[in-house]
Amino acid sequence: MNKNIYHPLLNEKHEKLRSQVREFAIKEIKPFAQKLDEQSEFSPEITRKMGQLGLLGVTIPEKYGGQNLDTLAYLIALEELARVDSSQAATI
Repeated sequence: MNKNIYHPLLNEKHEKLRSQVREFAIKEIKPFAQKLDEQSEFSPEITRKMGQLGLLGVTIPEKYGGQNLDTLAYLIALEELARVDSSQAATI
């Protein structure tokens, strides 16, 4: 049974992903986002870290190195990245 009283479609995996991505975005992206945007630069390091977190394969099956989560999980990850930097959200 889903115990999420705020949104009936979100389960524990969704909430965990949201928390992880939000924390990552604030810690790893936010300090650099404005400078990267102003200088029209791409950060391979941030992208590498997003890959290590599994954000480049949210919906990919585990046997291929992905997280095997659903489309809603992917959208949650996009939303949390876009809250801090839409360019990084577009990367995934």
